[in-house]
Amino acid sequence: MIQTTTTAIPPMTETMSNANAAASTPFLGHDGEWWDFWLIISVAIAASAAIAIGITTTGSIVSHKRETAAAGQELERYKTDASKKTAELNNETARLTADNLALQTVMLPRHVGIVGINKPPEAQEWFAGIEAFTNTEFVVVAADDPEARNLANEIVIMLRLFGLSAKPDENRTVGGAARIPNGVSVSYPIGRAWTSQDSNQPWFEWAKAANALANGLTKAGLGIGSAPVSRYGFQPQPTNAQVSFNPVREGVLVLVGSRPIAETAEWIRDGRPDEAGNPPQDAPK
Repeated sequence: MIQTTTTAIPPMTETMSNANAAASTPFLGHDGEWWDFWLIISVAIAASAAIAIGITTTGSIVSHKRETAAAGQELERYKTDASKKTAELNNETARLTADNLALQTVMLPRHVGIVGINKPPEAQEWFAGIEAFTNTEFVVVAADDPEARNLANEIVIMLRLFGLSAKPDENRTVGGAARIPNGVSVSYPIGRAWTSQDSNQPWFEWAKAANALANGLTKAGLGIGSAPVSRYGFQPQPTNAQVSFNPVREGVLVLVGSRPIAETAEWIRDGRPDEAGNPPQDAPK
């Protein structure tokens, strides 16, 4: 006889209750739903933090780049301004140096280069060609000033070394001293006007001789500022004219005045222009 064993099946409600109980076993006192909620919150916070980190990182990089670029531009502006100021200071220093040198030079005794030390006298170069005027007489008149008289004597010696006829006019030194301007000038008496029938008037040769001498004196640094030694023609007074200072009637007249210190200072105040009135190269730009 076959025996049948019957196993009691628990009720369905009890089985489900046991499953739910096992599934809802808490972790740190909280069930799965609680942890799911805060997981979502944490992921959202992490995503926000990641976005915030990205934004702040980008902002930091961009800001630093812009600050660096601005600093670079400011540095370049500073360099440019500094270069301009340096150039201006250099120009001003050069100008002041040139002004000071001009004043120092004009206060020194003047010479025409008749003495050479370990080299040929500079007068040989400065007055080259003047020996051609052997038929012209040169008269040198000095102001009542020791330095001017010394220079006048040097000019006479220089002309004689070139084989020319030259003399100081001592009689006119005192009488005409007050009428001799500062600096050095060369002049000659003017005769009647040139005509095609008479192209060899004596004063034509005197004019050439005066120009040659004035050019040499300019090379010797006897002009005022950058201007050359002046040269001009004058109308001679009649022989019987009652004048205190009667210029020569023939040849070349050289007037040697005192050192042109005041005239040189005025030239410096005007900006040391050249003969054409242009400013010097070291003038501020």
